[in-house]
Amino acid sequence: MNSLRYLATHHWKALTLFVLAACVVAFFAGRVVLHQFWRHDPARAEFVIEAWMTPRFVGMRTGVPPELMFETLDISGRDARRLTLSEIAETKGMSIVEVGDMLRDAADTARAERDARGEKNNRPPRPRPEANE
Repeated sequence: MNSLRYLATHHWKALTLFVLAACVVAFFAGRVVLHQFWRHDPARAEFVIEAWMTPRFVGMRTGVPPELMFETLDISGRDARRLTLSEIAETKGMSIVEVGDMLRDAADTARAERDARGEKNNRPPRPRPEANE
């Protein structure tokens, strides 16, 4: 206790900075731990498909190639990548729920096929950036 009293009286600036730094470290460590639990929460595992999303976004979010999403919805072309699900549903005369169900079924089928093949991920590994020499 004498050493703490000595620090508080003679080196109060250093002690204050140390306490502040410890608080900042504790805050960010707590955030990391809480976000890990939040991210791996089974209740969040269900992905909700909404009208503003694009087929490419849904494909990337569900881990399915976006090309499969385009095939499922029977759309193609360069402009098709920017269409939202609400626009696609409107042009096809369907509801958002029906379009979402089609995409969800396609994603489930693709994941089941991937699991049957024993693959962990459907994407090829990213090339590593070359070191500047």
